[in-house]
Amino acid sequence: MATKTQRWIASLVKRTKKGMDASLSANEIRKAIPALAVVGGAAAFGFWQDGISAGLFACFALFFLAGIYKALRPRLVLRLLSICGPG
Repeated sequence: MATKTQRWIASLVKRTKKGMDASLSANEIRKAIPALAVVGGAAAFGFWQDGISAGLFACFALFFLAGIYKALRPRLVLRLLSICGPG
């Protein structure tokens, strides 16, 4: 895990040095939206409940639910296509 993170940071630094970091692809943005939504939702819940522990709990719960969604999404899409059709 640590080496993967180190490689990711190194590649980010290289892209930043090349000036290519500003041009993010649509796929990279699509991958970042759920993580940002989880962190934003956890922060909002923490502020709403007025406690850091509530925010950390919400972050754990939202990451868990996002993982379940990510694992089940292909099956859900196939199921919806079989029910509704491709159009």
